[in-house]
Amino acid sequence: MVSLSEFEKAFYSEKELVDIYQADEKLARQEAEQEKAEAEYAARPLQKKNWVKELYELFEKEDFDTLSVLNEHIAALVKVRETFPDDGCIKALCEYHIRIDQAEIENTMEDIEYDRRQIEATARI
Repeated sequence: MVSLSEFEKAFYSEKELVDIYQADEKLARQEAEQEKAEAEYAARPLQKKNWVKELYELFEKEDFDTLSVLNEHIAALVKVRETFPDDGCIKALCEYHIRIDQAEIENTMEDIEYDRRQIEATARI
């Protein structure tokens, strides 16, 4: 479970705290499902596996996780920027980092497209 400091509790609204706790519970459920899927996968009889395809599927999954983190980071920066609208330095820094994250999102989307092309290519082999 997520543990928040007093500062964080003061920083987030009640709704945001509920969202944080719900996201944490959702993540715990996803991890449990992933562990179950891995156990089922390990229990299967040995088959000819396409290791390259599995590798690119893992890359794709990691890229989607990266997108999620980048979007959360942008949302936090927007919140900070809106919290201090009169501070030009904070506003400029937030906008700078938002642009960096947006560029990283574009690069990650290109990585996902590449991963998908590789998955399709290995499926034809």
